[in-house]
Formats: sequence, structure tokens, C-alpha cells
Amino acid sequence: MGFRNAYLRHIQAWEQVVQSMKDKETASTSRLLIGIFSLFIGQPQIALTSFLSELQAEGVDTSSVRTTWNEVELEAQKYNAAID
Repeated sequence: MGFRNAYLRHIQAWEQVVQSMKDKETASTSRLLIGIFSLFIGQPQIALTSFLSELQAEGVDTSSVRTTWNEVELEAQKYNAAID
């Protein structure tokens, strides 16, 4: 697949999640900003997992984000790159 393609698929998965949030008018929009901020100041995996779980509970399908992120990590490992 290649790292670039895996990364682009991951970006597209996030775009689908954002569109689903708009369609459902979820209460998580403000939490999205908090989650993004948490990615830069704290532990990104914890913030991201928590945020995706909240969206899932509100009926937003986030499975593609998790799947494509796993693909990105697998491709990165091929180059001995660690993603923190």
C-alpha cells in the first residue's frame, strides 16, 4: 500500500467522521477541539481514544479512523519509524 497511501486514507477517514458529525449535529464538536488540543499537550493516544469512543456512543462510525491508523503504523514500521 505504501505510507503515503495509508496516510491519505487516514485523512479521508477523518474527513468522513467530520462530515458524519455535521450530519448528526453531535454535541461533540466542542470536544473535538479539546481533543485536538490534547493531542498537542498531553498523551495523544488517550485523548484520541476517549474522543473516538464518545463519537461512537453518539452514533458516529469511527471504525475507519482506527483501521486506517493501524495501516499507517504498519507502513511506518516497514521503515523502522516509530509514531508516538
